[in-house]
Amino acid sequence: MFDYIIISANAAGILAQQKNVKFVPPFLNHNVDQLVHHNSNNTCPAILTTTEDREGYRFAAISLNELQRLPEQSAPYVFGRIERALRASIKMPVRVPISWQEYHYRSLFSFFAAPIEYGNFRWVSHINNDDNTVFFLKLTDSKSKKLEEFEIPNLPSFRSYFDECVAKTHSFEDKKTSLPFVEEFDFSTIGSSAISKSWNWEKWNSNLNDVQKQVRDLPIDESIRIVGPAGSGKTLTLCFKALQGVRKDKENNKTNQILFVTHSWAMAERIDETLCILNNGEPIQEITVMPLLEMFRDVLGKSQISNVRILGDDSTEGRKLQLNLIESLILNFPKGDIELLKVQSLSSHIITALESVEQSPERAELVEFVYEEINGVLLSEGIMPGDKTKEESYLSKERADDLPPFLTRGDRSFVLLIYKAFLLRLADREYITTDQLVSDATKLLETFSWRIKRETSGYDRIFIDELQYFDAQERFATVLLASNPETVVLVTAEDPSQGVFTSILPNRRDGISARQEKHAITMTDAHRFSPGILNFVKHLYMSFPLNAQSIMIENGQVDASGSVPSLYHANSLEDSLDCVGKLAREQYNSLGRDERLAIICLDSSSKKIVEYLDNNNFPSVVHIDSLDAADRLSYTKRSIVVGEWRFLGGTQFSKVIVLNSSVSLSQSTFTRIRDLTAIYVASSRASNSLTLILSGGTPKEIRVAVEQKLLESSNI
Repeated sequence: MFDYIIISANAAGILAQQKNVKFVPPFLNHNVDQLVHHNSNNTCPAILTTTEDREGYRFAAISLNELQRLPEQSAPYVFGRIERALRASIKMPVRVPISWQEYHYRSLFSFFAAPIEYGNFRWVSHINNDDNTVFFLKLTDSKSKKLEEFEIPNLPSFRSYFDECVAKTHSFEDKKTSLPFVEEFDFSTIGSSAISKSWNWEKWNSNLNDVQKQVRDLPIDESIRIVGPAGSGKTLTLCFKALQGVRKDKENNKTNQILFVTHSWAMAERIDETLCILNNGEPIQEITVMPLLEMFRDVLGKSQISNVRILGDDSTEGRKLQLNLIESLILNFPKGDIELLKVQSLSSHIITALESVEQSPERAELVEFVYEEINGVLLSEGIMPGDKTKEESYLSKERADDLPPFLTRGDRSFVLLIYKAFLLRLADREYITTDQLVSDATKLLETFSWRIKRETSGYDRIFIDELQYFDAQERFATVLLASNPETVVLVTAEDPSQGVFTSILPNRRDGISARQEKHAITMTDAHRFSPGILNFVKHLYMSFPLNAQSIMIENGQVDASGSVPSLYHANSLEDSLDCVGKLAREQYNSLGRDERLAIICLDSSSKKIVEYLDNNNFPSVVHIDSLDAADRLSYTKRSIVVGEWRFLGGTQFSKVIVLNSSVSLSQSTFTRIRDLTAIYVASSRASNSLTLILSGGTPKEIRVAVEQKLLESSNI
């Protein structure tokens, strides 16, 4: 019996997506096509690889005794973190999501093995770059002795055995025995090759379209705002411009520090790999690619937040966990307080949500409204419980219609009560939210001490991709990371129609001490849709008040196949699910080998859809419940992907079913733009086939599309 199990990064990623995973080899009670299990023998331990693995790939050597100490229900998270740690270990220092609370000492690397609710287990791992191996040696708790005191045992080498096992599975001519690591994303759907086509900077320099050439030819020391619809090449243009600046600096014997900010770890990894591909496979030391929250954690310093836990791995995960907490508080909101608030003119949509059954669409919508109000209004304006002056101002001032629909004094009194309970619950558990982390970092970045430090620690150029995902507070704090906020070069890319924050900009923070963008570039070419989908997406894009220019199309760049998108009306959630099931069955059966069908929810019904599909024996269902979860697309093809619209930015699918199983009770400007944003983002994920299923009311933009024959209305 060997002490270790050998698992490749690809295999760990597949285990992370399976149900009923165990900590005892072979880990699963069923076969997975991609997995290859090599049994242990008298000289070597068991090895789990995949059909995609090659000689030289990085792998994990995991202590079996330690692995089996973990609670079995945590297995998907444990293997997911092992897979991610393997990928991250290529670059030093290793950077992983905030909530893992990683710590480094030389070749040792420690982090939480699973979410804290599964126990206080931390891996102590050792990175052996000579063998391209990461050893997961021991599980400790946060009170164990310091990492500096840990003694690395004499460790065996499994390199030749791993290579021998994968070589038996494959026969290919160009064997590369020293590959440090190969990303396992399905790059044609998500990832760097979807952005770069695997072309380097020189090839792209000869193949840029006219607008991209316009961006290229602008001076590298002048700020640029790039705006364009989905599929117009904004991210590539941003990466191209960032690398262009580095090359110009080297020609002029200058050294500038460049920050490339993303909204999630998954997007940071895509950008980092894209830059590497553009740079002929070489990493670019001058460019730091990092999720915004990780940057702010560095600003605060680990010592300042060592006694608290971050709620969520990044802003996406943090949002999900905050929504869960807010939902719990609303569910248990005292009935006596509801009656008192009614006296203060509590709005009817709030009363309906409070009195509705658990997990109703009305309640789910109220949870989202409260979340937006807490983080977009209360937190950004520095309103804290007990500050009577600010509380009274918040309760009584005139309310804009493009903010979350809390129109009356009673509405906002309700929000304040939830907010107070929300903060108390966080304090009791020693948590801070990702939004609070941003708020604290902003305060520090505005101090005199940082003003002195920024000249050496700040960034000369800041690139921000998918700006629409960042709220006003995050944008403000990002500018403060500059070496000089007055002269920093800001290059941003955004689709205003993909984000509520950009579309309505609640609580825009005034007085940002950064110059306005010197150049505003609009990218109008969109070239990944069939004609019918393109016309519908163009109609949605033009429906936003901010979008003055139409989407154009490059000749020869559109797939001629596909038809006009379809629209189905449902009367209830049950009808919606039945319609999804019928259409999904038909469309899944017609998928090509490498194609995927996506079911994209405009509301919070994705879990119900996954349960429905599982109960009806649909194969290969992949649930995307966060931005980072889009990594799961790398492990399955010819699959059905289910997720909320906000988590599927940057992806593309051959067939898409868009589902909205409920209708908003609030008819404010905020709600209308939020709904339009969701439909636009979800619809623009489709390449060849698009179907909409709507329950309840039909948005004006959809009715107009039917009248203009951009949508074909059908019966279920």
